[in-house]
Amino acid sequence: MHTVIAAEALFFVLAFAKGAGIMLGYDILRAFRRGFPHGGRLVAAEDFFYWVFAWIFVFLMFRDRNYGQIRGYVLAALILGMLFYILLFSRRILLVFSTFFGFLSRMIAGLFRLILMPAGKSVKKLRKMVRKALKKKIKQVRMVIVKK
Repeated sequence: MHTVIAAEALFFVLAFAKGAGIMLGYDILRAFRRGFPHGGRLVAAEDFFYWVFAWIFVFLMFRDRNYGQIRGYVLAALILGMLFYILLFSRRILLVFSTFFGFLSRMIAGLFRLILMPAGKSVKKLRKMVRKALKKKIKQVRMVIVKK
């Protein structure tokens, strides 16, 4: 009997940890959004897929550890793990990952600027040459129209 209770207690602790892990993953997703902002529809799609995968993760936990039986105390442990994580760690973790993704975003933007800067100068020169050529052609067309 003690082994059954020990197994159930271990399952409770595992569910608690997985609840905290689910919220950790969501905080990383939130931090990614802060570092790389994008539109509302994409955010909604990210949320949808994140929670679908989170529930698949929970389902697999139930399947592997409890033969697919959903137990109330395990759901309570998941929720308690989520709340525990949110209340104690979420702000700090979100700050750390937001800083990381912000830094990464700035580094990528700087790299693109560095790579595209020579191309940008070439495009500006090409634009000037095209404008000059077009102005010359327009003058020629005007001369032809005025002469007739």
